[in-house]
Amino acid sequence: MSRILDVMIEGGEPELPMSPDEVLSTYPSLLDSRKLTVSDILSYGRLFESLGMDEEAVGAYDEALMRDGLCWEALLARGDVLLGMFVARDDAGSASDLGARALEDFERALSLAGSAQGQVFRSFVTSLLIIGDYARCENLVEAWLWDGHEPDARSDLLYFLGFARLFSGHADTGIAAFFEMEKLGRSKEDSLFGRAVCFLVMRKMDRVREIQSQVGPELSEAIRILRESGCNSFLDVSRVLVMIGVG
Repeated sequence: MSRILDVMIEGGEPELPMSPDEVLSTYPSLLDSRKLTVSDILSYGRLFESLGMDEEAVGAYDEALMRDGLCWEALLARGDVLLGMFVARDDAGSASDLGARALEDFERALSLAGSAQGQVFRSFVTSLLIIGDYARCENLVEAWLWDGHEPDARSDLLYFLGFARLFSGHADTGIAAFFEMEKLGRSKEDSLFGRAVCFLVMRKMDRVREIQSQVGPELSEAIRILRESGCNSFLDVSRVLVMIGVG
């Protein structure tokens, strides 16, 4: 929300709207006056997101893209919101249009982001996992791994790769990717969580319980929920992570 403090209009800074009603009453008049820049509109979009107003956030990013169709930041932000809406709403493909729109935004943002491609790529491959295009996710991540990356970025890529392999039916090579994460000395808990999900899918419950005792309370709770509710896709995993506040 602090970014909205940077919004400047003619005559000085506007007061910071704090409630949804105040935002909804302030934003349209500023938009109609044409006093908002693309950067300002992006700030309002982020404010809408922080208030849980997803539809309004998408509308703000739509407006930003109408003014600057090459704004990769707006494409990335809109894709993130659409993907979150897909996770919350989809039931057996009922919200597949939201997933497809998010994927399209990320692909276009990736082509425009230049030196910021790594930031966009993480959202892009996450969307592939969530909508269930595991083969494409695996191929893209493996290609990026060959390019050479800092350990933190490589750890993220291995996390994506582990889940892509798992839900493509290759749990053993998924486990190998999660072990490789741990060798980097980073994200040990994420590595353990990934392996727990693999063992859960493989029905090796003794191994699941063993790992569950090694992770922190949040990921332990995520494992418990997945054990009770079932784990048939990365969408199931992402919903549980969102539920416990770490996704």
